[in-house]
Amino acid sequence: MMLQADEVSLLAALGGVLREAGARAVRPSHVQAKAHQDWVTDVDLAVDAFLAEALGRLLPGVPVLSEERAAQEEGPCEAWWVVDPIDGTGNLIAGLPLFGISVALVDAEGPRLAAVLGLPGGGLHAARRGAAPGGTDSPCACPERPRTLVGLSTGLIE
Repeated sequence: MMLQADEVSLLAALGGVLREAGARAVRPSHVQAKAHQDWVTDVDLAVDAFLAEALGRLLPGVPVLSEERAAQEEGPCEAWWVVDPIDGTGNLIAGLPLFGISVALVDAEGPRLAAVLGLPGGGLHAARRGAAPGGTDSPCACPERPRTLVGLSTGLIE
């Protein structure tokens, strides 16, 4: 595979890129509907542009596929970045503190490494294939018995 960078170092660098991108995640001044209950803001576009440039510097020649724009590349790729510049745009628009920035490096075997920056607050969660989240080699602990009640709501009301 063309990706020769040390994955631990690459994951650390990706964390830095996400923190820089997070500084651009401010209250939006322009909102546009993409589809029913699906929006894009000036913040989505600014973070997307920053990520495209920064990830291009991090791994030159690896295309960046984003939720906010059409793919520019044609033909097969050995690896590519998959980006959601603002994951939770509806919450950002509503002023709710539940959104983030999601980035993954994907190859033919699936996700190779990924990171999510929770905003506001900047909690960074990262993982790489074959290692526990955070880039360590220790296994993740899962509860023996899952919780019996889980509630999830998008909060979308028309």
